[in-house]
Amino acid sequence: MNDKTRRRMRTAIVAGVITGGSIAATVPAVAATTTPTCKGTDLTVSLGRVDSGAGQRYATLDFATLGKKSCVLRNDLTGLTFLTSGPEGGAQSVPVTVTRASGSTKESLVLKPGVVGHLDLHWSIVDTPTVPDSLTFSLPNSGGLGAAPWHAAVGPDHHLDLGHLHS
Repeated sequence: MNDKTRRRMRTAIVAGVITGGSIAATVPAVAATTTPTCKGTDLTVSLGRVDSGAGQRYATLDFATLGKKSCVLRNDLTGLTFLTSGPEGGAQSVPVTVTRASGSTKESLVLKPGVVGHLDLHWSIVDTPTVPDSLTFSLPNSGGLGAAPWHAAVGPDHHLDLGHLHS
C-alpha cells in the first residue's frame, strides 16, 4: 500500500469517527426533548398472566398509554405498596420489599399508542400467602402515582423482584 492510499484511508476513518460521534451526540438530545416522561394519568397498568412453579410466581406488570401520545417509561418505580381490604371494608397498606435486577433502573422504553411495555416480576409464596387488591407505586421523574389491580397470592414477606423492562 502506498502513502497516498494510506492518507486517504486515515482521512476516511477520521471523517467517519467525527460524523458518527456528532450524530450519536445529537440523537439522544432530540429524543429526550420530544417525548415526555410517562405520568400515572397517561397509563393503564395491569398484572399480566401469572405463571407458577415450586412456590414461585412469575408475571409482568403491563403498561400501555392512554390516548394518542407516546411517553417514556423508566424502570425506576419506587414506593411499592400492596393494598388489601382491611376489617370493616377499610384498606390496609403494606409496604413491598423490592429487589432489582442489576442495571434495570437505567432502562427506559418509549411507550407508543398500541404498544405494551412489560416489567418482569418474580416473588415467592411460602407459608401463609395473602391476595392483595392492588399494587401502588410512584413513577420516576415526578410521574405521579400508578396502580394495578392485583389478583395473585403473595408471601407474608411482601417481597417482589423487579426484573427488566421490555416491549
